[in-house]
Amino acid sequence: MKQNIIYCSKCGAENIPADNFCSKCGSPLKKNESKQTGNQATTSPAKKLPVTSILYAAGALFVIGFILLYSAGVFDSSSAPVVNNTQNFDDPHKGMGVDLKSIERINLLEGIVKNNPTDKGAMAELAHLLNDSGFKEKAIAKYKQYLELDPKNADMVVDMGVCFFELGRDAETAQNMEETKKYYDLAIGNFMDALKITPKHQIAHYNLGIVKMSSGKFDEAKEWWKKTIEINPNAEVAKNAKELLESH
Repeated sequence: MKQNIIYCSKCGAENIPADNFCSKCGSPLKKNESKQTGNQATTSPAKKLPVTSILYAAGALFVIGFILLYSAGVFDSSSAPVVNNTQNFDDPHKGMGVDLKSIERINLLEGIVKNNPTDKGAMAELAHLLNDSGFKEKAIAKYKQYLELDPKNADMVVDMGVCFFELGRDAETAQNMEETKKYYDLAIGNFMDALKITPKHQIAHYNLGIVKMSSGKFDEAKEWWKKTIEINPNAEVAKNAKELLESH
């Protein structure tokens, strides 16, 4: 008799009832809490591109006539934000507004990674903190360094794709459409790579819809959001996808 399946509310992965933590992203399936230490990478869901980013980018393509959607946890991450819990922040650019504690933590982690380049936990936290602080290019370099050690980590691949998307949005703001296309294509490539590793990676599906919409490919965006909902209709990211579908 087939066991009941528990879907992770963060990444949508299937788990058996005996599991306390998601077998894919490590998020608690109950109210338990767990932290990884040492040379293990801390995990939680991969980053979800913010609805506000989509609307901002799409504004260059058409006039938006609807109210901006509210997205719980503008980025759902997979370590340092992605490190532990979901962190809310809205569009940090190039480190503007980064608090002193974050800078101190970044410097500390830089030293740890320099002295121990195989410390995946420190490297993951550093990459996510750089990402969340707006240092997208530096974050990308750290994600690549991490993926040399752990190339099958779909969440990290997705988070690097988020960085490329944000760089593309910056290029679009500067009206550099050649750079915009380059970064959007890189973001799409990352999200597709994540699906090769984890075919039902829900946030990768959602993010593909975001980039497709920002590129003006609305029909393709809708198809990715429909697939997002099919994977796990009860996940928060599925609710965001449904709101986007209903708004278009």
